[in-house]
Amino acid sequence: MPWCWIRPSLRSVRSLRLQRFAMRTVLLPGLLLVPSSCDDPESPRPLSEYPFALATRSCGPADGPAMAIYLTPTEATDLPVVPYFQFYLMRSPAELEGRTWVWPSADETVAAWECTVTGGACAESPAGAIALGRFAVDSAIAVVVDLRRQNGERVRAHATARWLGREVICG
Repeated sequence: MPWCWIRPSLRSVRSLRLQRFAMRTVLLPGLLLVPSSCDDPESPRPLSEYPFALATRSCGPADGPAMAIYLTPTEATDLPVVPYFQFYLMRSPAELEGRTWVWPSADETVAAWECTVTGGACAESPAGAIALGRFAVDSAIAVVVDLRRQNGERVRAHATARWLGREVICG
């Protein structure tokens, strides 16, 4: 079910708890099947500023497992340089796939930043959601994001993140 078929039903959902339930139970399957099959100009499409994506292991709090996903302007073969969007998910990749993660949340599982200046501070996204598909045979993973920039602008996009297999030593 395309995003645009689901979005109108979310407008009637008032409470944050119900919105999160809808994101986890209704949106994920629909978003990842055919996210750009509608003519709706607001349906998620590859983000023109950052059309490429990369996923890799990272270190979480207390050196636990985590995954970082980057949306980038060019195809990256290693960790990207600015500019990029970074999504930091504090769970192992196996725990993350096939689910939707919303921030802010009580468990602080996910956060997102837009980094545009080398050596400069990144702008944290105050709220949003990221839906992840299942890892494909080639280790790529479908990613759908719906977030707010600090200036309030809404960003909705999808991409297929290529897996960057690298060893990460935490601690």
